[in-house]
Amino acid sequence: ITVHGRTIKERNCTPHFDFVKAIKDSVNIPVIHNGGVYSPDDIDPAIKKTGADGIMCAQGLLNNPALFSGFKENSTSMCPGLGKYSNFLWNDLCDIQTSFSFYVGVGFA
Repeated sequence: ITVHGRTIKERNCTPHFDFVKAIKDSVNIPVIHNGGVYSPDDIDPAIKKTGADGIMCAQGLLNNPALFSGFKENSTSMCPGLGKYSNFLWNDLCDIQTSFSFYVGVGFA
């Protein structure tokens, strides 16, 4: 089970690691923590705070698609010209989300 640890209104807030830990402690299946992972340095503290079996990452990967390759900065800086395409795709996704809904927009992406 993947647990985000915050509500949609808390999107840019620190996740409630204690909520994820409470769920992990109450089930006998693997729990994946999602939220608040923006660099490789965020992974171990999240695992330690939650006791989760793994990490799922969304926003951090949208900001840096090479996050799990060890790049701490946005990988588009290494490929001149790529940044304009990632910005275009991100803006397009935001437009779709606004036009339909958050969940439908993500489905289109």
